[in-house]
Amino acid sequence: ANALCPDGSPRPVKRKSASPSSPVHEYAGEFLGYPARFKVTATTGHIYSLDFSKEANDWEKTVPSALFHADTVHCYDGGARIPDLIRAEAAGADALVLWLDCDREGENICFEVLNLAVPHMTGNYSFPNAYQDFIFRAHFSSLSIVDLRRAMDTLGHPDINQAHSVDARQEIDLRLGCAFTRLQTQYFRMHFGKQLGKITVSYGPCQFPTLWFCVKRHCDIQAFVPAPFWRLGLAADVDGVEVLFGSAGGEIWDAERARGMERDLEGGDRVAAVVSTRRWRSVMKRPLPLNTVSMLKMASDELGIGPGDAMAMAERLYLKGILSYPRTETNVYPDNFDIRGTAQTIAADSAPWAAEVRAMLAGGMVRAR
Repeated sequence: ANALCPDGSPRPVKRKSASPSSPVHEYAGEFLGYPARFKVTATTGHIYSLDFSKEANDWEKTVPSALFHADTVHCYDGGARIPDLIRAEAAGADALVLWLDCDREGENICFEVLNLAVPHMTGNYSFPNAYQDFIFRAHFSSLSIVDLRRAMDTLGHPDINQAHSVDARQEIDLRLGCAFTRLQTQYFRMHFGKQLGKITVSYGPCQFPTLWFCVKRHCDIQAFVPAPFWRLGLAADVDGVEVLFGSAGGEIWDAERARGMERDLEGGDRVAAVVSTRRWRSVMKRPLPLNTVSMLKMASDELGIGPGDAMAMAERLYLKGILSYPRTETNVYPDNFDIRGTAQTIAADSAPWAAEVRAMLAGGMVRAR
């Protein structure tokens, strides 16, 4: 709300809403040439979750295989009261602009919101290039003021296909996860009841296959048999400067051969001759922006930060307008991403890297490849 509120206008006013966790911020402005009163609020992630009916959730009444075709229901957290919030704020509204995260999950939440809001809106206006006459989707990659205002000036449509892909993923996760969790838990309780007790052996459609890679790597490490090898190194004095050389053949796995080469070198006249030279140009490409997997890998390898902590830090930086959206599979910045504005945000901070960023801004920035 603060970013979108027109310069020189009174700042947004915060008030309580039907939801204890999501206040509403109001401000006056202009929307597509019309004077408008804006109301800005938020969800807390997905409004609904997918589950089975009460009968299907009964392990005694429903066998695991039946879960592949059992009826599903949508549930929501009654304490958060997000549906009540959306219905109440939609009443009397002429237009809806959806500002959810720009990924598949965000697109799915867009349709959760509009399905709740539309029945309570006025329907008095039909805006050009709108979705269903009065619905718009804002596309943004960071929370910087420049990026948010550009998104408001270039509103588009929500993508029903991306939303449907999330619906499919949720249903697949539910059916697979519950069916195999129930199957393997019942099996292990039957065969190892004394050791297992009442513990549930969960199955995650993504986590379980990933666990295989971890187990395989562990088995490889356990089965590894170390073997000795030798490297030949040579130090030469070149005009008073010590220059180190290594063997072009790499590691030597035969002890006798390694010792023989060492004896040959020690028994010589200890004078080396340059027999040929070669020159070449080495070009180092600019680094690519990090996608989520690359970011988590680098955080682990270079900083010793685990994936959970790294993701939490990245999301906090995103909310401060410093990072682009951290949950991404691409390593290309969007065309409208405000790199200079983001760099200025970092440079204004008291962080240790602020001086380097200011120097980069002063010297001219080159866009990442």
